[in-house]
Amino acid sequence: MTCEEDTWLFAMGSSQHRLKAVKGWSYVAEILSREGESVHVLELTSGAYRHEVDGDAGPVLDEQARRAYAARALELRQEIAEAEDNNDLGRLAKLNAEFELLTTELVLATGLGGRGKRAASVAQRARTSVKQAIRRAIAALKPSMPELALHLETHLKTGVLCSYVPPQGKRILVTDTP
Repeated sequence: MTCEEDTWLFAMGSSQHRLKAVKGWSYVAEILSREGESVHVLELTSGAYRHEVDGDAGPVLDEQARRAYAARALELRQEIAEAEDNNDLGRLAKLNAEFELLTTELVLATGLGGRGKRAASVAQRARTSVKQAIRRAIAALKPSMPELALHLETHLKTGVLCSYVPPQGKRILVTDTP
C-alpha cells in the first residue's frame, strides 16, 4: 500500500490497483503502520492523543428516564400477555409496536455491560466517522482486490481504539504515508 500524491497504489502478487486518495485510506495507513498497537480515533482525526475527552451532552438517558422506561416495559409485557389471552389482535399490534420502540431506545442508550452511553461525545463522533470512512475505502477496493479487502475487513479493528493484528506472515506494508 503506497501513497502517490492523490492516489493509493495497492499491490498483491502481480496485481496492482490504484484508488483515489480518500480520508479512509489515510486512517488505514496510520493503523497499519502501527501494527499491533491500539490507536485512539482522536489521534487519527486530530493528530494528537487526548487523555481527557470532554464535550459530551451527558447521558443519553438519565437514571429517572431509565427507571421509567423499565417500568413501562414491565407494564407492556403484562398488557401484551393480557391482549394475547383475550385474542385482541388490534391492541396486541399496538402494544408490540410500542414495546419494540421502547426496547430500541433502551438498546441505543445502553453501552457495553449495561452502562449508559454518553450523548454526542467527541470520541464517539470520531469513532463513527473513522469507521464509516474506512468501510467506504475498503468497499471501493473490494471489486478489484477482494482478497485484500477481506484481509482488511478481518484484521483491521475499528472502535474508539483501532488496531491491526494480522496473522503471522500476512501483514500489509505501507510506504510513503502522507
